[in-house]
Amino acid sequence: MKKFLALCLYIVASMAIAGEDIVSVAKYDQYSKATGIATTAFIVPDINSFWNPAYATAHLAGNVSDQGAESMWLRVYYHSGNWKFFDSAKDIDGNTLTVSVIDRRIQAASLLVEEFSAQLSRDYIERHKDNGFDFRFQGKGGQLIVKLPSDHVQTFLAKLTEVEADVRGKLAQLPTKIEESRSNSKPKLGVKFVPVTDGYLQYAKLPSVQGVVIVNIEGNSLAQSAGILPGDIIEAIGGEQVASDLTSLQNILGKIPAGAKVQFKIMRASQKLEIPVQF
Repeated sequence: MKKFLALCLYIVASMAIAGEDIVSVAKYDQYSKATGIATTAFIVPDINSFWNPAYATAHLAGNVSDQGAESMWLRVYYHSGNWKFFDSAKDIDGNTLTVSVIDRRIQAASLLVEEFSAQLSRDYIERHKDNGFDFRFQGKGGQLIVKLPSDHVQTFLAKLTEVEADVRGKLAQLPTKIEESRSNSKPKLGVKFVPVTDGYLQYAKLPSVQGVVIVNIEGNSLAQSAGILPGDIIEAIGGEQVASDLTSLQNILGKIPAGAKVQFKIMRASQKLEIPVQF
């Protein structure tokens, strides 16, 4: 049985490698309101042997939501005759990666499958696009070295950038989202805004922040009087963090009583500012 398993895994791996064509696809999911991205599976080489039949694939995947929120990971499928119980990982530079165990199952009489992923950031992927990834996954039963070539990383980044541009284009059509006061007696801040996204921060060459980007300011408004400008990122109001979505800013403003003077934490071209706004 072990000879047969080793032969089957060797044949499957050989066929996959021979026919491999690196592509990255994107598909929108209307239920999660996000676009999923995934690359062709990479066949992890040099892990199969007669005494330890094994076969592994890895691919980059990610999601970009309609609001620009992003998540990315390297997903690995490991097939062998012995459990390894992978649950941790480090890269070649000694950085610890967050590993999530997705599934462990018996696929056939002597074929075990372990499915797991390592969480990644866009910045991490961008920094390794020229050299690729070099990860060591560790488990109680052994280890697995995954060296993902740079062409897989670059193909994923190209598709990710395309999806980000599409999302930014849709968000740019949302400036009709206008802040409105919940109290008729309280003056409005008077701004139009869109949520901060990773794609926007990269485009604007800004550090990672949460909040909303001001795209327009009404004349004779509180924002104009306070000196808030288009392009400013509102990070917090009165010490309360503004989330990168379409509702957080309005919810916070709705709690501010008329006549209150509140500090706005602003990022303006990488400069941190504290701007008081009188309501």
